[in-house]
Formats: sequence, C-alpha cells, structure tokens
Amino acid sequence: MPGLWIRNEQTFPVGMPVLGVRYGVSESVEAALRWYAPLAVAGISGGEVGGVWHVRPSAAGWLPGLHATGELSVLAAPSQLRQGLGHGVRGAAAVDGIAHWEPWPRLWPYVAVQYGLVLASGRSIGSGYAGVQVRVTDRWDVSLETGLIGATEQTRDYSQPYLGIGGRGALWMSWCAAYRFGGGNP
Repeated sequence: MPGLWIRNEQTFPVGMPVLGVRYGVSESVEAALRWYAPLAVAGISGGEVGGVWHVRPSAAGWLPGLHATGELSVLAAPSQLRQGLGHGVRGAAAVDGIAHWEPWPRLWPYVAVQYGLVLASGRSIGSGYAGVQVRVTDRWDVSLETGLIGATEQTRDYSQPYLGIGGRGALWMSWCAAYRFGGGNP
C-alpha cells in the first residue's frame, strides 16, 4: 500500500484484509480489482486495479512457471482534500516478476521481486519475497509469504533486530485464503 495518513504528514505502510476479485480475460491474462474495506472506518477509501500475464503458466521439473503483474493502488482521504489534490490522494504503481514451482500437485513454492513507484514523490521502492501456496481443495487455496519490502529505502532504527537489513526495508509477512468460483483449474 502507498501509505496511510498518520499524525498529519507521517505515512506508514500497512497490512490489512483486502477484498479482491480476479477474472480470466484469456488463457494467459487475468484482470484484478481489490478494495481496502477496513480503511473506510478511518475515512479513507482505497483500492487497486491491475492484471496478471501468465508468461509460462505451469512449472515443469526445475523449470519454473513465470508470471508478470502490474497494479495501480490509490488511497483518498476526503478530509485531507481541502489541502489540495496532491495531499488528499496517494498512489503507487508496481510491477512484479513471479516464479513458481510445482513439486507436488497441491503445493507451489514461489519467489517474487517487485518494483514500485510512489506517484506523488517519484520514489522507487524495490522489494523481494518468497512464499508457498497450498491447494486445500479444488476451489480453496491458502498461501503464506514473507520477504523484505522497501529494500531500497532507508528506514528508521527499529528496536526489533529482525526488521530491516542494514537500515533498509522492513520485514513483510502475510497470508491469503482464495476461493475459485469458476472451477477447479489453477
């Protein structure tokens, strides 16, 4: 996420539940739309629009499946708009490269790199993460991931030694549960 308004000018990346939908446009392209529903409580509306290109959809042995994604995320705080559009709206664009393997039919480890651009400031942010997706049933998936977000950014001196590497970035951890409405195909 591009950051929240915390104590006036302070921004801080935040993890939260996101409601999203993906739709297969073709065999190799998906469109995605996500809404940051919990932000509405704070008077902020936000969401993402993006897509996925399955360059090589399936893995074969040590040869990984390859995917490229692109997304635009936007946050708007109506209470901040009186100070100008540049202050009341925040946005970021990102592209990801993802490689995944399929060692077993229902277990897919993956790695990803992401390059993001904060639109207001023009700051570029590089991140990397790894995870595993587990196909629980033909319709339900669960995934866990961890990595370093903002590896190109200087961060404050965190008191927890596991956050950041050499004063850069912050530890990222997330999980996801996904349900397929259209059938059991990956």
